[in-house]
Amino acid sequence: MTQEAKFKGFRVVHANLNNLKSIRTRGYSSFVWPDEGEFKGDTFVFNEVHKEFEPLGIDLVSANMLLTVYGALQRDKSKNKYKRMISKNRATFVQLIQFGWDKTKRKLS
Repeated sequence: MTQEAKFKGFRVVHANLNNLKSIRTRGYSSFVWPDEGEFKGDTFVFNEVHKEFEPLGIDLVSANMLLTVYGALQRDKSKNKYKRMISKNRATFVQLIQFGWDKTKRKLS
């Protein structure tokens, strides 16, 4: 079962492929990573190192872009690495988003 909290009215969950897919049906979600803190009841509490952070909001367009990149990967090894990168940490996740949008912009130009 996925742990879930609320932040400013939005769903907060750990970043992983299944939760990314769920944005297609459940809508906008906010991601956190295990190294940032922990769920306590219906809230997520950031640890001392990450106390200035807020959950990272992921909209449907960004989720679809990331899932399209994932679907385009042909090797299981590449898909597994991508899944690990989603869950690794915030910085790696942001790199995936930047990479995906960069490739999207190039296709459109």
